[in-house]
Amino acid sequence: MKAIYQKADKGTSSNVVVSETVMEEMQEVLKEKNVPVITSAPYSNMANYSKMEEFLFRAEQDLPGDIVLYRINRDGGIERLKFNYDGTDMYLLAAKVVWGMNDNPSIVYVSYTRIEEWKYTEKGWFGYTLCVPKYPEVSEAVDGSSMIRIKPLNCIGTVYTMGDLIQIAADIAQQGIHFSDMRVVYFIYKSI
Repeated sequence: MKAIYQKADKGTSSNVVVSETVMEEMQEVLKEKNVPVITSAPYSNMANYSKMEEFLFRAEQDLPGDIVLYRINRDGGIERLKFNYDGTDMYLLAAKVVWGMNDNPSIVYVSYTRIEEWKYTEKGWFGYTLCVPKYPEVSEAVDGSSMIRIKPLNCIGTVYTMGDLIQIAADIAQQGIHFSDMRVVYFIYKSI
């Protein structure tokens, strides 16, 4: 990984952004280790998605288990997301590593959080909401919701109007998944 990052064109900005090609090269390295891995690029397909899907199917049947998912980010950093289901509750142990001084890896965060609710849709979306403080504990709401595409996307490049996106959002809400950011809808198109 380090060699791929070091060779990558990172520009001159202090806010590094690597190309989708570099993220895909990093994804290939982890793919060979037979673990689920995705990049943060739009329309990215998860490598070894069947392992993640198997974990979710087992969790739907209240069977305990865990799975580690890796996500390659735009800055070249890597997130390690370990989902653990104990038969009753699901938890997320998340850690992120970025490339620091002299391109050495540095851990920038580690968190362990119970997942308040989750759902895996027939079309391959894993939506979950982390257990986060709510009003009146905090004065500003924290959005702990997230969605991860598990199954590969089957269409790319379709253009949608705002009306299309609103209808897609309504269809997703009927499946029991709610989110606050309309941009998420754009990436969900045609998969519902």
